[in-house]
Amino acid sequence: MRFIIATVGWCVVGASAVFAQDATPATNWQGFYVGLAGGEALADIQLVDLNRQASRTDSNNEAVAGAFGGYNWQLGAFVVGAEIDWMRNLSSEPSDFMTARARAGWTFGQSMIYGTLGIGTEQGYLQHLGTGQRIDKTLTGIVVGGGLESMLSQNLSIRAEGLYFDPGKEQFDFAASPPYAAASATVDLSHVVWRAGLTYHFK
Repeated sequence: MRFIIATVGWCVVGASAVFAQDATPATNWQGFYVGLAGGEALADIQLVDLNRQASRTDSNNEAVAGAFGGYNWQLGAFVVGAEIDWMRNLSSEPSDFMTARARAGWTFGQSMIYGTLGIGTEQGYLQHLGTGQRIDKTLTGIVVGGGLESMLSQNLSIRAEGLYFDPGKEQFDFAASPPYAAASATVDLSHVVWRAGLTYHFK
């Protein structure tokens, strides 16, 4: 009886050792990182002329490129972090888009799926077609999104993500300039950014 118990105990220990050797080490996402990204921004714009009570809806697509950086804290399979980024559209009239966001993700294998939430700012303007008067404003609003990131090596990863930005409605007031009377208009803007990025992790 003692021999049987000892044999069973030895088998269990041996099996544990085999499992420990076969286990795949968890991917390390902890630390600072920086990266470059590029993609496309799809914007929806509604313009309302408050004087004439007339409205117009427009949409456009623009290529964007920029950089980002942040820090990850890893808690087992969970990853939380903070990220800032800057993007510029590549149109004939470039404007900047910046965000500061929190990220939270779940890791599996060499990849991580994540969600993100924060605030964003974008430079925008409206121009009076009659007087040529131009009003520039910084639009601020909520940014929400998500993505998938995968490690290529210890220090490099690639990502694909989407962000939705909605600064809400903004009013522009133009001063009178004869023969044109004072005028006001509102702009309701929202857009989606689809982009891919390459990240370098400092480890």
